[in-house]
Amino acid sequence: MDGGEPVGMASNVMGTVRQVIVASGELTHQFGRVLTDPDFAGLVSNADFLVLTTLRLSGPQRPRALREQTGLTGGGLSNLFDRLEAQKLIHRTYGESDGDRRSALVALSPRGDELVDALADSIRRTIVAQSALVQRTCALIDAVVGPPDPPTGPPPTPLEQLQLFARLGTDLNAALADIDQHEPTPGLALLVLCAAAEPEGTRPKQLVELTDLSSGGVTMLLDRLERAGLVDRAAGREPDRRAVTITLTDHGRRELHSRLARTVPHLPRIREAVTCSELPDGPSSSRSTFEVS
Repeated sequence: MDGGEPVGMASNVMGTVRQVIVASGELTHQFGRVLTDPDFAGLVSNADFLVLTTLRLSGPQRPRALREQTGLTGGGLSNLFDRLEAQKLIHRTYGESDGDRRSALVALSPRGDELVDALADSIRRTIVAQSALVQRTCALIDAVVGPPDPPTGPPPTPLEQLQLFARLGTDLNAALADIDQHEPTPGLALLVLCAAAEPEGTRPKQLVELTDLSSGGVTMLLDRLERAGLVDRAAGREPDRRAVTITLTDHGRRELHSRLARTVPHLPRIREAVTCSELPDGPSSSRSTFEVS
């Protein structure tokens, strides 16, 4: 029945989870600014980061092991290897072990070593620079799933932290893709639905800033969401009738609830991925600095 409150999660909890997704999106936007560096321009997906950090942390790998980590098909992984090899970040050798001349071994090049280290350091500096946003994100997560257990080991290194982000992004997209297999960017679609759930809705310009998509990319995403019956677009009122406001439909509210519920098991991993020892007062400051209503 349209208009009813979705079941399975209290509305106030759902609202807090939505705030987590929006805050995480804002943090990801800051990471996107790092990737505007020409040195990193060829890196386009979580799978790129996951392959590069795995090779840096664990050494050369067989394609099968990397396929299991990234969730890509054999063809998709081969295309990724071709692209990274063209950028001289990795190299493949064949037939050096297992007695199979067709067997490939994938390794980082010296340039790949340098680039992934530089990227990990840049992401860590961004986390520290955005400490207020990080602490608020952690406080929101604490409000949903409770505080973290005391750490039993050292905090992640910058490389390990980048790998956590990449694996988290891959797994979240996979979880959301189970709901809508026709949406090519399920994480961005969730972010747009969260923004549209605001009492005043959202505007395309705000979505460009939030998603890092071009205005054309936002329009295409909104077209897909509108065809699916999840959002409405309405012309603005005076003084600017050209402005468009995006709001959720009743179906969109139920779908948003379902998608947010899929993210809840991943919230502790988001918190882990943004935690580092360089944050002011340490990671525990998130709960003492912010109150979540």
